[in-house]
Amino acid sequence: MIYHKSKKGEKLTSIYLTNYSYRNNTGNSFKAKISRQADAIKERGNEYLKMNEFDKAIECYERAIKISPEFAEAYFNLGKAYKLKKNLPQAIKALEQAKKLDSDDAETITTLGETYKANGQYSQAISNFEQALAVDKTSDYAKRNLEETKNIQYSIFNPQQALAQKKAQAQKNLNDAISIAKNYLPEGYMKDLADVSVVFDTTNEMGGRSNIAQYEHAKRKITVTGDYIWANPKIVGAYLVHEFVHAKDNDPYTSITEEQDAYEQAAKFWLTKLPTDTEPPVKDPEMDYVGELYNSSPNVLKDRVAEIYKLRDPSISRTSPNHPPRTVSASASLSEDIEAESLRSYDVIA
Repeated sequence: MIYHKSKKGEKLTSIYLTNYSYRNNTGNSFKAKISRQADAIKERGNEYLKMNEFDKAIECYERAIKISPEFAEAYFNLGKAYKLKKNLPQAIKALEQAKKLDSDDAETITTLGETYKANGQYSQAISNFEQALAVDKTSDYAKRNLEETKNIQYSIFNPQQALAQKKAQAQKNLNDAISIAKNYLPEGYMKDLADVSVVFDTTNEMGGRSNIAQYEHAKRKITVTGDYIWANPKIVGAYLVHEFVHAKDNDPYTSITEEQDAYEQAAKFWLTKLPTDTEPPVKDPEMDYVGELYNSSPNVLKDRVAEIYKLRDPSISRTSPNHPPRTVSASASLSEDIEAESLRSYDVIA
């Protein structure tokens, strides 16, 4: 699905439309006056980040900072680039500076906490997540990271009890998420999916980040990353809706059209007022971004999906057997249209 970073940036992986986090200038709270030259160099860094060119991205962000030393956005992106490169100490250093320059941005604070967590500095991570929630109490991104980090820290002193706590949370969350997704989908949609298992577990990594969710046809299995055990079940449900579209096909193929359909269903689910919704509404960077694209126009979402999946896998087909084009020209049959492309099967569809 899409992995985005609220209105301030985006990422770019698999079940996300994005795998990399960088900001744009819309609605940000950065106080420094940034030169056009520095901003242009930062944007060039963003393009390199999209292509996994971490060193080139880092070079651009550092040049932008040299021109505009109080460029919080460039520090944030620099921290993300170092984090994706697995250089956590440098990532922390850059993100701490971004936080210093923009101390009321929940996303910056949460990302810093996430980096401390990845570096095994759990007390610092918890402190930052609590600060982020003080700024924005609706941020599930901060909340789920806080709960997970507390469990990890607890496991140091009481591993058995921490594991039992984690398992209970995982089971409850999955049961709730499956129920929410089933109740949303059309009646009878799940009748062909009785053999599909759904679990929290480790997922495949693409572009420096683990998939949020993925479908394995050979195993008829949907896996949601364990990082989302502590997420709001509506968020997990949105990713399940996406993966159920893949599982419904019951084949190892995916295509641009199939991914577009999966994203569209997830967007509609996310934008639907559910009986389980609470006030204030839950916020999630990834699904909020999907919803924004769909609200703008279904075609905007489709175009973004096509762009990202072509970037991720240039060989991906436009169509697949169970997801043909919505309209077929009179000069070509559907079978000819599909056969014109060399379909490839996937071990993992995300």
